[in-house]
Amino acid sequence: MNARKKFHVDHDVRPAHVTAILRQLSPFVGEGRSQLLDALAAAGHKINPHYVFWNLKVLRALGLTDMDEKTETWRLTRRGAFLRALSEWNPRAFFDMMHYLYYASWDFGDRDTATFSWTYQTVCNLLWQRRPTIIDGKALAAEVRDLA
Repeated sequence: MNARKKFHVDHDVRPAHVTAILRQLSPFVGEGRSQLLDALAAAGHKINPHYVFWNLKVLRALGLTDMDEKTETWRLTRRGAFLRALSEWNPRAFFDMMHYLYYASWDFGDRDTATFSWTYQTVCNLLWQRRPTIIDGKALAAEVRDLA
C-alpha cells in the first residue's frame, strides 16, 4: 500500500527556533535532544521538546543538520555551519538563504522528507503570480490542498 505524503508546513518550525538551534549545534561534536534542550534553556531560549524534534527534522531535510543514527546525536553539516555564521554576520542574507532552501528543497532534495518544501514553493508561486493581491488564506489553503 502506498502511504499518502503529508504536504504540510509545520508552524512549530519558526525562525527564532531555527536560529537558536543552529547557534547551539556544533559541526564537530554531536548533541542529543535532551542536551540540546538544556543548552537552549541555558541560552534563554525556551522551546517545547516536541518542537525541537520538528525543527531538527526540517533542518535535516534542508541539509543543515545530520543525525548519527547509532548515538542519536545531532550536529551541523558544512552547509549548516555556513548558515549559522551567516545568521550572525548578516541576518537578512541568512533569511534569504533560508527562504531559498525552503523553496528549492523540493526540486533538489529528498522528496520523501521535503514535502513541506512543495507546499512552501506552491504558496510562493501562487502569491507571486497574483501579486499584488489581498490574501484569502482559506481559499489559498484549499487551492494548495487541491493541487497536492
